[in-house]
Amino acid sequence: MARSDAARHKKPAIALCMIVRNEATRLAQCIGSVRPLVQEMVVVDTGSTDDTPALAGRLGARVYPFAWQEDFAAARNFALQQVQSDWVLVLDGDERLLPPAIPALRRLMRQPNLLAVILRRQELGATQSPYSAVTRFFRRHPALQFHGIYHESIDDSVAALQAQEPHWQVAHLEPTAIKHYGYHPLYTDLVAKAQRAERLLQSHLQKFPQDAYALAKLGALCLSQDQLPAALEHLEQAVALADPRPAVRFESLYHLALVQEARADRPAAQALYEAAIALPLHPLVLLPAQFNLALLSQETGAMAKAIALLTQVVAPPPDYLPAYLALGQAYKITGNLTAAIATYERAIAQDPSDPEPYRNLGVALFHKGQSHLAQQAWQRAIEAYRFQGKTENARELKDRLQELGLLARDW
Repeated sequence: MARSDAARHKKPAIALCMIVRNEATRLAQCIGSVRPLVQEMVVVDTGSTDDTPALAGRLGARVYPFAWQEDFAAARNFALQQVQSDWVLVLDGDERLLPPAIPALRRLMRQPNLLAVILRRQELGATQSPYSAVTRFFRRHPALQFHGIYHESIDDSVAALQAQEPHWQVAHLEPTAIKHYGYHPLYTDLVAKAQRAERLLQSHLQKFPQDAYALAKLGALCLSQDQLPAALEHLEQAVALADPRPAVRFESLYHLALVQEARADRPAAQALYEAAIALPLHPLVLLPAQFNLALLSQETGAMAKAIALLTQVVAPPPDYLPAYLALGQAYKITGNLTAAIATYERAIAQDPSDPEPYRNLGVALFHKGQSHLAQQAWQRAIEAYRFQGKTENARELKDRLQELGLLARDW
């Protein structure tokens, strides 16, 4: 085959592109998750004091030092400059690529006009927003650059290139692609992370005061620290900017709704949740707004609406336990004990180690007259509490059930 023919039929190469700092305990798992997909690995170290650079080299990456400048986009763009492959996958050390994403990405790459792919990311430990959408897989192109001192992304440069060359397309990957441990208290110093985030977001907004995404992120951060006046100010600004990107719009509306709930303004919160769930985003991204709107509906007695919303929440892959608990409760309140029991059983199938579905299942079974099965469910709840180290919860549940005569004294 001629050299030109070989080049034409060459399989597109993919590079893992990372910026890291002190990730020695997690780097091997991250890199291991992408080995079946990538042919090149670029790791930019921003000042590790542990074994991260040497470990990355042993794992097969090309490692480059970069002096930290309090600017994530600058570090990301330096890393991009080192990439030689046709496509780029961006991950952090606290992230893993999930196996179902690999064949899906390979299929998408065959599209000749594909520029970038938006990946769904599961946020472990994030109680309010368990999923997010991030543009982390894209064609290596000189026009694609990261922007943003913090929560940096290539979205602005993608939009600019599409405006100049309309044939370029952006796709959404259907299976959840990334598992992110960055909000999990077992793996992350959340206090230090929040302090750094606030500092960098403030710095970014001094340069770009009309950045709705940064305003939304800062507002959400203030809310997490119970700084309601500051959160309200930032999020109202973000919503007023009416950013055309659905994901940014969702961030703004959803977190402003949380602020209004904290201020006990239920009508305002409800209107904001309604606007958020109307956006053209994947159901898993919309999930927290649907869930919170369902809880508001329960509180105001609109049980039919609550059940409809919660049914939508549990329709995607069943991995959001609070929705099952709330849906089971809604069914129980409306007298549909059969549906409540089935819902709690689905929750148990999802996570057999969690005590709450067993506890609620016991109540539903008891009200249906199935006392023996109810006792078995409560016993499983007590065992699950103990397994989690929640001995006080286990003791309180056992004592309460025995006081009511619902559990044998000698159990």
